[in-house]
Amino acid sequence: VGPFAGLKGVGESVVKPLEYYENIVSGTLVLARCMRKAGVKSLVLSSSATAYGDPAQVPITEQAPTGATTSAYGRSKYIGEECLRDLCHAEPDWSITLLRYFNHVGAHPSGQMGEDPQGIPNNLMPVIAQVAGGRRDKLAVLGND
Repeated sequence: VGPFAGLKGVGESVVKPLEYYENIVSGTLVLARCMRKAGVKSLVLSSSATAYGDPAQVPITEQAPTGATTSAYGRSKYIGEECLRDLCHAEPDWSITLLRYFNHVGAHPSGQMGEDPQGIPNNLMPVIAQVAGGRRDKLAVLGND
């Protein structure tokens, strides 16, 4: 089974934290219970590199500490991972793989694919490209540090 979160906006999670916890953490728990009931104990979880928080050093390796997250999105992904880790300790017949995605940057030379999404982008590079191209007035930065 490979679930994917229905919400993924780091900035949005700061103003709607409960929605993110309910969607990601509760959704993960409900899915695990349904899987257990069906006898399916193999899961590939779509997590996020936000589980690492602000890393002490880069590049980030899989052994880097997790949990020092800076948003409800990151914390919900981290909490979901920890819930599944506890499940694996309690029920060793589970096989759970975590995929921690990073936002990649780039474009295909043809221009057919790249950093020009329709609608409001959730990632940094499309916003920077829109500011540079004059389609957006400024780059809003969350936080005060």
